[in-house]
Amino acid sequence: MYTEGWEKIYILCVWIARLAYVNLLWFLFTMGGFVLIGFFPATAALFHIANQWLQKEEVPIFQTFWKTFLSYFWRANGAGWIFAVAGYVLYVDYVFVNYVESLQFFMPLLFILFVGYLMTLLFLFPVLVFYQLPISATILKAAAIALANPMEAFLMMLVILFFPLFLAIFPSLLFFFTGSLLSFVVMLFGLRAFEKTEKNISPSSQRL
Repeated sequence: MYTEGWEKIYILCVWIARLAYVNLLWFLFTMGGFVLIGFFPATAALFHIANQWLQKEEVPIFQTFWKTFLSYFWRANGAGWIFAVAGYVLYVDYVFVNYVESLQFFMPLLFILFVGYLMTLLFLFPVLVFYQLPISATILKAAAIALANPMEAFLMMLVILFFPLFLAIFPSLLFFFTGSLLSFVVMLFGLRAFEKTEKNISPSSQRL
């Protein structure tokens, strides 16, 4: 019993060290790409490692992060910047419609588009690292899975919304665990959504 307790403490310490290390890599690679071209591939590498861990696969962290950063560099930047531009366009549309009173009947449509955009964004990196698709197919797949799994999208959103509160209580965790913890949780819900989607598709595929 005593040995079991120490073993659990050791495992917890190992996971804390892993999450802190991969979060540090995410930060360094993001800054190494001057944020503009580093953030998206570094985030893809972060999600790739989270996926490996959730699949119970042991991987050398630095080598895996470096290789994934390079292999996802163009696809992650392509998909990420498409979403960044789309988000900016939505914001400009909102400001314009909000300013012009005669156009405010478009607000419900903008709200629906924003919710769809946000749900798709939540699944973007899980889909990117799990399915290995081209950029356009990745975005379409993320949108389809988000619409098919609103509960998982809602839970992801809930975690992201409450995360700043968690950091306000434990501000020392900000630098060490922000990216790694969020990627781990989002990837967990992403895998749940993928599994549910595959189960729903498989029976219909067998009937064809």
